[in-house]
Amino acid sequence: MIENASFEGPPATSTAPPGWFDCNLHSTADTQPGSWLVDKAPSDGNSYISLVTRGRNNSFNDGYTEAISTTLLESLQPGVCYRFTLDLAFFAQFDGGSTGGQGTWGPAKLKVWASTGSCAKSVLLWESDAVTNQEWQPYEFSFAVDKNYSHLVLEAGYVGSDIYNGNILIDNLRLRSSQVQVDDVLICQRGDVATLRVDAPGASIEWSTGATEDSIVVSEPGRYWVKVEQSGCVVTDDFRVGYKPPLRVNLGGDVTGCTGDSVVLDASIPRGKYAWSTGSTDPAITVRTPGTYRVRVEDECGYADEDEIAVTFAEQCCLVTAPNVFTPNGDNINDLFQVSTGTNIGRYRLQVYNRWGKLMYESDDLTRFWDGHAPNGQEAATGVYFWRVDILCNRSNQTGTNSFKGTLTLLR
Repeated sequence: MIENASFEGPPATSTAPPGWFDCNLHSTADTQPGSWLVDKAPSDGNSYISLVTRGRNNSFNDGYTEAISTTLLESLQPGVCYRFTLDLAFFAQFDGGSTGGQGTWGPAKLKVWASTGSCAKSVLLWESDAVTNQEWQPYEFSFAVDKNYSHLVLEAGYVGSDIYNGNILIDNLRLRSSQVQVDDVLICQRGDVATLRVDAPGASIEWSTGATEDSIVVSEPGRYWVKVEQSGCVVTDDFRVGYKPPLRVNLGGDVTGCTGDSVVLDASIPRGKYAWSTGSTDPAITVRTPGTYRVRVEDECGYADEDEIAVTFAEQCCLVTAPNVFTPNGDNINDLFQVSTGTNIGRYRLQVYNRWGKLMYESDDLTRFWDGHAPNGQEAATGVYFWRVDILCNRSNQTGTNSFKGTLTLLR
């Protein structure tokens, strides 16, 4: 989530490593080692950074604290628990040039900010105590945010109320996310159970059932929630358990293909079992001869349903067929006005008008059909509508654009 998290780059005075930007032009970060007598080896990779606080040195930058910022590869988001780890150290022999030489520097602390822009420091995520260890030491903290943040800022800070010359060395950042998510679950019938689990090692877990383990077994439909707390960071998720509805198989409207072509009939569902009238047990079959094809599908709950479809093949290809009635009432039966065009269509456009000539629907996508809504998103009124389809057929014996027109009745 952090670009150049170990501050790799050529060591240089007053120069932030690639991917990072100085927030204070009066006092800028250094890519170490090699500047101001700093010779400590990195804790990770080949380089790291130093940030300083400025004291009273009779200099233009007295009282300034150094900070750097980076754009996160992925913005921080609400509802996610983040864990941040980094290595910090203090360098006692630091020589800041204008500060009177080595031996005059004290430990600083580090502030970590989230921001909506470079160097904005919108919300303080964490503030360390004085970093006094002169060897690299790992630090870590967890946090959550209440809105999206796109940038991260690291800032050196004074320990106490007085200003002074201080320094802090930083290396090996790691930012990880752990979002709690339990998907909705459908169980087959009363007496069946589902096991729900969260992956959060070492966390404190509480379910709406009162359980505190990392998984629960549920057998009743309803709304449930889980709360996970780890290192002071709390995230929650809610989910639904319901009964799986009876299976409904829909092969779509009858199909007209072109002679010499093939038509694919698809009845696939997750973990289904299939029995086609052709003897196939595959989820989908390819047919090249006219006829009526039937399929029986059984789902994992043992629910079964059947459907059939008539397939014809025409010498004059690209004929359009369409129903004259459709019922978009949400019962998953005849809910769409589906136009059948066969195969080998090079260009296609469907338009639907009301009886006053107002365009209600338009599409050039063969896989999309009118669902009975007006352009403003409201349900179209029941009544008679007019449709037009313009197609360009790719077959050699068909040239130019063919137009087809008809009427349909919308019922609810």
